[in-house]
Amino acid sequence: RKERSTVRKYIAVDHIQLGKGEKAVEVFKDLVNDNPDFNMDDLTLEGEEKPDPEAVRYFGQAVLEVRREELQARAAQLSLTSRKVAFLRSALLPGWGQRYQGYRGRGYMMLSMTSASLVYAVLARRWYKDAQGIYKKAPRGADFSKLYDDYTSKADRMNLTLGLVGAVWVFNVLDAAIQGPALPRGPQRLSLNLQPSDHGLQVAFTKRF
Repeated sequence: RKERSTVRKYIAVDHIQLGKGEKAVEVFKDLVNDNPDFNMDDLTLEGEEKPDPEAVRYFGQAVLEVRREELQARAAQLSLTSRKVAFLRSALLPGWGQRYQGYRGRGYMMLSMTSASLVYAVLARRWYKDAQGIYKKAPRGADFSKLYDDYTSKADRMNLTLGLVGAVWVFNVLDAAIQGPALPRGPQRLSLNLQPSDHGLQVAFTKRF
């Protein structure tokens, strides 16, 4: 690994001398990924007392980009894990997965929609049972045709409401699985970045509104 690091170091320095800073950064990134223990002191070339400032600033940029990519990969993994947990939670209780991801209002909305559809389904089943009982216990001379139409109509409504409950529940689960975790929100977003400059490295402060 030490030999590979040395070769990459000299290749990056050659790119810097040719004015190809971007290629130097890419080579340094490969170096850092292969040898995380490599540091700026190791940039010193044979016969020199200290590293070249240009090599230092491009190496610093490469380290920053490697760390940023690692953080992004970690964030993506956490997001995937969050979706799986949210999926399972919302499958058990509508809105629970959304609240877990940080969407409180969305979670309450899903719970309210599912609860409302369940209440309507319970009422529709009661109406169906009442109409069924009236039809079966109707005395002679009753208008069986009308009672039967009312009975079957309420049966259709009950089946429709049960389908509605299932649809709302599935929508709630898919929403939790697809949505992903809520990002932190605030009046401002602040960030610090390390960037190369004419005098070595500089810290760039960024504020987004």
